[in-house]
Amino acid sequence: MSDAFDFEGRQVPIRDGDTVASALYRDGVRTFNRSHKSHRRRGLYCMTGDCPNCLINVDGTPAVRSCCTPARPGMTVKRETGRPSAEVDLLAINDYLHALMPVGFYHKAFIKPRFSWPLFEKVVRKSTGLGALPVEHAPAPKPARHLHPETLVIGAGVAGLAAAAAAAGRGDSVVLCDEHAVGEKVAPGPARGRIEALSAEVCADERVQVFERAVAIGVYEGGLVPIVAPDELLQVHPGRIIVATGAVEAHAVFDGSDVPGVFLARGAARLAGVHGIAPGKRAVVLATTREGIDHLETLRDSGVEIVAALVPTDLAARVPDGVEVLAGATLVRVRGRKQVRSVQVQTASSGERRISCDTVVAALGMSPRDGLLRMGAELAPVGAGEVIDPGCSLEEAEESGARAGRGEAGADAAAPATVLPDVPKRGYVCLCEDVRTEDLEKAFEEGFRSSQILKRYTTATMGPCQGAMCGHLLAAFVQKRTGSAVQGARTTPRPPARTVTLEHLAGAAHELVEKRGALHERHLEMGAKLARSGAWFRPYNYGDWKAEYRAGRRWGSF
Repeated sequence: MSDAFDFEGRQVPIRDGDTVASALYRDGVRTFNRSHKSHRRRGLYCMTGDCPNCLINVDGTPAVRSCCTPARPGMTVKRETGRPSAEVDLLAINDYLHALMPVGFYHKAFIKPRFSWPLFEKVVRKSTGLGALPVEHAPAPKPARHLHPETLVIGAGVAGLAAAAAAAGRGDSVVLCDEHAVGEKVAPGPARGRIEALSAEVCADERVQVFERAVAIGVYEGGLVPIVAPDELLQVHPGRIIVATGAVEAHAVFDGSDVPGVFLARGAARLAGVHGIAPGKRAVVLATTREGIDHLETLRDSGVEIVAALVPTDLAARVPDGVEVLAGATLVRVRGRKQVRSVQVQTASSGERRISCDTVVAALGMSPRDGLLRMGAELAPVGAGEVIDPGCSLEEAEESGARAGRGEAGADAAAPATVLPDVPKRGYVCLCEDVRTEDLEKAFEEGFRSSQILKRYTTATMGPCQGAMCGHLLAAFVQKRTGSAVQGARTTPRPPARTVTLEHLAGAAHELVEKRGALHERHLEMGAKLARSGAWFRPYNYGDWKAEYRAGRRWGSF
């Protein structure tokens, strides 16, 4: 089979436009990895690279985001986070041992006798982690080059494309980058159509350089923005930075919300609309936004039966005909271990009710991807679109981007204070580090009562997603209990904003920079042996280093 890749000994077919995740899901894979501590099953969730659920080993590289990685014939794919396998994981017994491994476990256990920790550490190292590093792999640093555009736009959605067009329209040289191909993460509909139209306009402008699958990983001192592109490392030194990285749907937290088969609405719609794969056969939709309801038709067109829609009363009339509407109902828990089997729903009229399904689709509002926006210090980035106004309309996003591109007064210069979500009562708040609401409660009782120290004690927000899923929930948890916006402030964003291998950052320069001091030639005349000290060539000795050492000590004694 030519158009296929190897997955744990079997061939998985590839279709046009497939990612590794979509090809595996079409082939019947539902468990993509196991969670960090409890070894719970993890399945596709956001489909935008913002969560840790689809991390997998591709061609020997661990922790690759399979939903963002194009599938290629001949690649080798496997799962590493299970003992002996991800499907049959004996360490899943950890899920029943929460009482023996409470929050802060590493700080409390095996302290005495002291010799016990080195022994236990070996066990911990083998049972956790995201995979084995390919130590036999020869490093292949990307070539690096410097760009000095007048405007850098990060994110090529509606707002980013509008910003790039407006900046070029006023005569700026523009670099536009996006971590995906332009528009590929957007399900068919008005947003996708508008992105395609704006993209054609921007790509036709010679003042704009567009870099696809190019990840901006941080805003560093002096306004430096490193961008990891497929074949090179771009070190961008812009005159101004516009961040249009959009928003990710709010992380759904309830009992069982991490079971395979629970999707964020944009992820489910992308799987159905872009890849033509039905996320499941019978779905319950939990939606508090109009966009979430708009995705119902995309799901139904792919063959999914929508058995019930849990929506607020004011959105009930927007639900398409043929779908049972449970206005004002709440989802209590998801039942199932390998995948969703049913949900328990609390209704106002009839109490709790069980609904059989294999998929849950959640659209609970938006959280801005504002990490890069909050990193800038010397060269403060300007935000545009959903990164400053989550859930805004297409027209509002385009106008926001155009204002930022033109540099008009009134364009938002920083991330505004966002409305924090309600704090869930049960469920996994941090998918990366297996932190539950119960763990946060326990840590708070022990005295860890600010977002920053709660983060360090529980490790919430410290995983691969860097708080994209749980950052707002952690802040809301502390603010609700302390009433203090200072103690409950969002944790500090630090680069890299996306996971990146060190070899990509160690980009080889096109030319070797050699700096010489004013006495360089004089040192050579005196027989100095020069060596590099950073970029500088400096004298290390003049022949007999021992004699020089003794002379230095003798003169130093006077």
